[in-house]
Amino acid sequence: MQHHNEVELSALGIAIANMVTIAEILRNDGLSVENKIIASFVDIKDDSGSRFV
Repeated sequence: MQHHNEVELSALGIAIANMVTIAEILRNDGLSVENKIIASFVDIKDDSGSRFV
């Protein structure tokens, strides 16, 4: 992190809570000045391809 100006964290499902915790730790330690949260959704079809889950 010392060599880059920007770091992107991403997570899916239940890992999102852990990613937010890591972002808060980085902010509290002074390693992050600005946190941006961008939420997006991934459409996944079931095995038959007939509905999104």
